Amino acid sequence: MTKVPKLDPEHTVIFLCDIQGRLGHAIYGFDELVLVTNKVIKMAKILGIPVIVTEQNPKGNRYVTSLTPFTSRAHAGLGPTAPEIDLPALGDLHVATIEKSLFSMMVPEVKTLLRERPRITSVVLFGIESHICVLQTALDLLQEGYDVFVLADGVSSCNKEEVPIALAHIRQVGGHVITSESASFQLQREAGTPRFKAFSTLIKEELANTTKTSQKLLQYPWTIPRNMFGSLFHLAIDALLFSAFLAGIKRSTGLTPALSQVPNKDIRQMLRTYLGIGEYAFDLAMVVFGVILFFTCQLGPPADVSLVALQFL
Repeated sequence: MTKVPKLDPEHTVIFLCDIQGRLGHAIYGFDELVLVTNKVIKMAKILGIPVIVTEQNPKGNRYVTSLTPFTSRAHAGLGPTAPEIDLPALGDLHVATIEKSLFSMMVPEVKTLLRERPRITSVVLFGIESHICVLQTALDLLQEGYDVFVLADGVSSCNKEEVPIALAHIRQVGGHVITSESASFQLQREAGTPRFKAFSTLIKEELANTTKTSQKLLQYPWTIPRNMFGSLFHLAIDALLFSAFLAGIKRSTGLTPALSQVPNKDIRQMLRTYLGIGEYAFDLAMVVFGVILFFTCQLGPPADVSLVALQFL
């Protein structure tokens, strides 16, 4: 039986990646990102899930060059975790805040913390930037054998266009992209537990923020299901076949939809165009079938065969 990775509070740790105050001016949707972070912290407190925090070059590094908006201030230091983030609320669940220069969170100190917790098999990962530190952390965790769940509404970048590409990369290599809401409910698992009342209260209290952050941080092309375009294609083919079917009824019986009964002029014109496409498809099918040996014509071509279709005769 195929193993399906699932979030279990007893086997999960949360990675908060580099959400530092000095990046606030540069990161797309930073304020919304802080809201999601505080929501996750509250959820971790209720469910008893440990949190590991990293800070990228908080005190400065004179060897860092100005390559991107992320690193442009690195020589002066990116400062500590944004003060709006309520890490003290975690208490002992705040395992550590670790300074790093490596882009990935998987520095030796973090690896040691994970080794000290052998029950941990899953990591909920979020932070910035999606295409740099978050991506590289996800790759390193996957290589170490952990199940990685990246919060789509908990990551961002200076250039928002980077986000869907980074998330797609993580999915392609075996990571899982979910939302903070989905992760919360997976970790809660059921309603009949002593902590559900507090959990339910949190979800209700965060409802407005969840809507706000989703509208800001989830408006990416990757959120369209991968089979959506296939479904749209099938719907288009079905619509064409139905239109051609109506054209066939018209040719054989003279019956056609009474468009004059449609009150809206624009809709009436759209329907007229739609039926016209069906008639063209029907006429073209007649031409194609007419040159195939397996079909024989017992009647002459209808008088109203479209001129476009007759060009193929």
